[in-house]
Amino acid sequence: MDVCEPNANTLPYRRVIQTAEGRSEEKSILLGIAASAFRARRTGPKDALKLIQKQHHPLARSTLLFRLFGQDPTAPFKHADAQKYIEDQTRSTDADLARYAASRLIAIWPWSTPSWTPASDVHESVKLLLKSVGLRRRGPKRIGVLERFFKEKQRIGMNISWRKALGKDWRDAEKRCLRLQQLEVGDPSAWVLILDTLNEVLVQNFSRRHPILSAAFAKATPAKSTHPDYGNWVNNGAFVKVLPRAVGWLQQVHATRVAADLAHAKSKKGKRTNPVKFSQRDQLARKAQAAWAELIREWKKVL
Repeated sequence: MDVCEPNANTLPYRRVIQTAEGRSEEKSILLGIAASAFRARRTGPKDALKLIQKQHHPLARSTLLFRLFGQDPTAPFKHADAQKYIEDQTRSTDADLARYAASRLIAIWPWSTPSWTPASDVHESVKLLLKSVGLRRRGPKRIGVLERFFKEKQRIGMNISWRKALGKDWRDAEKRCLRLQQLEVGDPSAWVLILDTLNEVLVQNFSRRHPILSAAFAKATPAKSTHPDYGNWVNNGAFVKVLPRAVGWLQQVHATRVAADLAHAKSKKGKRTNPVKFSQRDQLARKAQAAWAELIREWKKVL
């Protein structure tokens, strides 16, 4: 884009770039990086940082930092102009971006002017990097499967002890969570099936521990069984009152799973069951974060 820009009458050319971003068949991060770099070179460092912040993909942000602030031989701005932003990226939930930001700061060791001391909440990949180069004595604390999934993938910042919350079902829930992530790019019916069983493990343990739900949960449990029927329980009045926002999603996931071809050959009305559609899976995935956040928030109160 820089090479093709005319020496005069540049406004039409810049409009072409803007049009290309909206209409181009190129849907990867490449066009966004190129266009943002082109615009940033014609602004100041503050506006360039704003353009970087607009990039949703972590790889795009790290690439633009490289091209615009210091490391690239053609970078128009100095590292110091982006120092604060780079420090903030060491706390990013994306391991690669956090590690790249830390590598930029390690390169200006000793950290004197401007000063930077690694914060306690930097990404664990940064802590591991600092230990590997001798700037930290201990490695990062190990993060469990469920903690990483809800914190990093679902963007739910509330921390609870999953080992304490789930007891003997902790390992089982972790395995189901891993299976859920493995099936994200596979058959939607299988994804919904494992999602529903993961929810079942979480809901059962939450209900047993909750002071309001524990009695109703025990009452709904049939003789010689350890838990009530899951489909009936998520429709129980006591459960609905405790999780008013999450319950609709939990019911929808269960109903979708029961109606899928992997669960039953025919419905109760005798109709042939069908696979779950990708659009159904995507809709359920979009609603998951809010529902799980409410469940974890209420769970945290009773732990």
